[in-house]
Amino acid sequence: MMRDLNEKGMAAVDGAAARQGIDHDAAIILFESLAKGGGHYAQFNHPGLGGMGQWSQGAMAMIGDMSDNDLKHRLDALCVDFTAVLADDSNFSDDPISGTDEQQSQERGMRPVFFQKPPLVK
Repeated sequence: MMRDLNEKGMAAVDGAAARQGIDHDAAIILFESLAKGGGHYAQFNHPGLGGMGQWSQGAMAMIGDMSDNDLKHRLDALCVDFTAVLADDSNFSDDPISGTDEQQSQERGMRPVFFQKPPLVK
C-alpha cells in the first residue's frame, strides 16, 4: 500500500525531479515503483525515464536506451534522493510520530483491550 505524500514530501519529490530534469509524471511513477520496492529496487516504464527500465541500490540502472548514460546517471541520482524521501516519515501524511498513541490506534481502527486478573485458585 502506497503511503500518501504530504506537501513537504511532494515538494521533496518535485525538487529532486527538477534537479535531474525529469518531469513530474515520470518522477511520480518512479517514486511509486521505488516505494513498492522498499526503497531498494524500482521497475518502471515511462518515456521520460527511457522507456522500460529498472534500478537497484548500488548504482545499477538499466533503461531501454542503453546508450543514454546521462539519463542513467540522472535516474540513479533521482532514486538516491527518493530513497531519502521514503526513509523520512515526516514526508507522509500518515506520519506515525504525530498524535498520541491513543489517537493513532483509533485511526487504525484499534481499540484497547483490558483483561481481568484471573481469580486465585485455592
